[in-house]
Amino acid sequence: MKNSKAKILTAVLAVSGVASLLGSCGTKSNVTGGEGWVAYDESKAMSTKTTIKYLTNRTDLDTDGTFTKYIAEFNKVEPNITVEVSSYTDYQGTVDKALTSGSYGDVSMITLTDMTQLPTYYISYGTSDDMIKTGLYRNEYLYSKYYNGNVYGLPYMNTVGGIAYNTQVFKDAGVDASTLTTPEKFIAAMQAIKDSDNGLAKDCIPYYTNAKDGWTANQWEDHFVNNVITGDKDYANTHIAVDTNVWKKDADDPHYEGTKLYFDLIAKGLTEDDPTTTDWESSKVKINNGKIGAMCMGNWAISQFQAAGDNPENIGYMPFPLMSKDGKTHYANSGSDYSYGISNKIDDTHKEASERFVMWMVEKSGFAADQGGISVLKSEAMPTTLSAFSDCTFLVSNPAKSGCEDARSATEASSKQTLYDNGTRFSKVVTDATLEGKTYDQKLAAFDADAASWNTAWATAAAKVLKTYPDCAYTD
Repeated sequence: MKNSKAKILTAVLAVSGVASLLGSCGTKSNVTGGEGWVAYDESKAMSTKTTIKYLTNRTDLDTDGTFTKYIAEFNKVEPNITVEVSSYTDYQGTVDKALTSGSYGDVSMITLTDMTQLPTYYISYGTSDDMIKTGLYRNEYLYSKYYNGNVYGLPYMNTVGGIAYNTQVFKDAGVDASTLTTPEKFIAAMQAIKDSDNGLAKDCIPYYTNAKDGWTANQWEDHFVNNVITGDKDYANTHIAVDTNVWKKDADDPHYEGTKLYFDLIAKGLTEDDPTTTDWESSKVKINNGKIGAMCMGNWAISQFQAAGDNPENIGYMPFPLMSKDGKTHYANSGSDYSYGISNKIDDTHKEASERFVMWMVEKSGFAADQGGISVLKSEAMPTTLSAFSDCTFLVSNPAKSGCEDARSATEASSKQTLYDNGTRFSKVVTDATLEGKTYDQKLAAFDADAASWNTAWATAAAKVLKTYPDCAYTD
């Protein structure tokens, strides 16, 4: 995708007052007293032999030897730093527990979504004011692990949310992905695949939920938290905290509209027979060979789908099917994938070694490009796999407004609902959509009742939080 067409630079550069940091966080930062940010310097390799432990969600890159190759390259310039990799299939669950015990390695991909907790577990790489001075990076992606003026996580790559699909399946079913801009059109497309008797579309699962793994629900939540209907860059970290219409039917809120799309896919028989018994690893092969038509995943998954079989050319990627309220703008959720965090429980030697490893991975390894992601380096081109997004406006969330940094977590705590809940709400949607012996209308009534209960709990909490955080109110 050409930068001139991707509206990301015009849409979000206004928020670049945060962090041009990635290549600029050097060993001269927190570890040695903050003498200013410098780019990774190979001539200043560590002289002390040190072993650090790196926790990652990428089990595939661990088991296939990819990380071994990266570390071998790293050790050509940093021979005294030994990196031990530990990968986990249930990464979020594993690391969340490890945070409690204090044993979460030296470097880990941060799972925290409550930004107020970041200082409890991770070092700050520095203030955004210090980091902006380099002017080398796509600053808008540095908000994901940011709190109270400080950056606690460096993204290993940045992503755009959308729908991965098998282009040959769509072609065989007569579906044009570029026209699927609404939930209704997407449902019709999946029905066309189900009804097709042609080519790969025959006997293909139109949509695959991967519902057994709770993290896949978070792929949907990304589009809702960033509010791809209104395009409000302040929604995720400020306005949602005081929004009384989350999950409210007919309120033009992506939480209801998008979650209902998920419900409809299952309730109308357009998914695998039993969403509770899905398998992530085998689904990669199935979408590659045309046994699956589509899946909601970040563009980070494209390279995995392409590598899973003999048909990499059949993997396409399209925007999520929700348009702006006026039907004129197609927003695409964009943000950082997992971010590298450095534990604040380790000594200075391990912190320095960890910083050098993180800096090298971000600046020198080429990892983002290798994985089909958007690099934080301005000098690196946008992925060609995002060509279908050339007419989309990329929506990257602003950090919380001043005085609102704790508001969303306060609403989540008061409502007893976490936005990124690792599939808890979506598992209830699966239950509603698969009610035995019930008609579609009866299943929909059950779903609507659940959505109303979620909205009531959130709205009640939001009204209370607004009194404490008045600066978070909508101003338009």
